[in-house]
Amino acid sequence: MQKKMFIILLVVIFKINLFSIEVINGLSFLETNIGARALSLGGAYAGLGDDILSIYYNPGGLANINQISFNSALSMMSLDRNHNFITAGYNLKNKIGIGISFLQSGTNNIEYYPEGSSADTPKGSDFNDINRAITLGGAYKF
Repeated sequence: MQKKMFIILLVVIFKINLFSIEVINGLSFLETNIGARALSLGGAYAGLGDDILSIYYNPGGLANINQISFNSALSMMSLDRNHNFITAGYNLKNKIGIGISFLQSGTNNIEYYPEGSSADTPKGSDFNDINRAITLGGAYKF
């Protein structure tokens, strides 16, 4: 009886996880790859963690940076989208790595026309949607 209950419980948990995969949230902009090296690795960068971009992929790698580090990017994409970031980090006494990152992603100046309007109707205001995230990270090397 306990074995059957355990199997039923596993099936229910597994089904719940299957349905939760397609959840859309407002933080999807954080899933965009950052940095040429991470992009070239297809996003499988978390295991490397030896430069300032570790703050984004694996903050434990901040302990491996060996100097003051800065990184930034300004990406102007199609359809008036943008994805920008700036990151800075420092290693204290070759044991403690600290970092801060600012990320901004969104879309700008999409023309808005009121519902049911015709071509002769003046356009409404422009639509802008910007998401921002600030990340603080630290790591200690044992």
